[in-house]
Amino acid sequence: SVTAIGKAPFWGCGNMKSVLVGEGNPVYFSSGGALFDTGENKLIYVPASTSGHYTIPDGVIAIAESAFSECSKLTNVTIPDGVTEIPRNAFYRCSGLVEVKLPSTLTTIGSYAFANCAGLKQVAIPDSVTSIGDYAFNCCTSLVSVEIPESVTSIGRGAFDRCSSLINIEIPSRVTSIGWAAFGDCESLTSIVIREGVKSIVNVTFRSC
Repeated sequence: SVTAIGKAPFWGCGNMKSVLVGEGNPVYFSSGGALFDTGENKLIYVPASTSGHYTIPDGVIAIAESAFSECSKLTNVTIPDGVTEIPRNAFYRCSGLVEVKLPSTLTTIGSYAFANCAGLKQVAIPDSVTSIGDYAFNCCTSLVSVEIPESVTSIGRGAFDRCSSLINIEIPSRVTSIGWAAFGDCESLTSIVIREGVKSIVNVTFRSC
């Protein structure tokens, strides 16, 4: 009979193994222990104890806030085409995450989307992405390389703050907005390329590099 579930309903339930939904539920269904919204084709929640490689089913076009938050045993995630946004806290504290395959339809990476993913080593951001949110990759301490495409126009506050293993970075020519300390405390950074077209660099963008 449940027809409404709020944001991050199982936050901090570190031992959660599965969510089961009654067959007659008009709004939600479960598959492989994960919770989905039928009408919105949205993945709502993946249990925190999920391990290894998780592939979001084809047909899913949206991911809820904090859907994978604190899935510390997760190592790889494949996201299907059709998904346009990685929302706030989507993969927050997925400390074992090594690789994520982002879809060609993606336009937005939200705030804290991959924050504290300490095992994430590299990210290829698709050409479709235009915005990288505040603290999106904050404290991704194993991140060595990240490809920011020419399509990106906005890099949020602290987006790559404390990515202490990041070696080099290129800022695309279409970027018009870079948030405070976007690359702060990237202490391994040895090379910065700022493409022609970038109009300004804000205060402490490269603090303590």
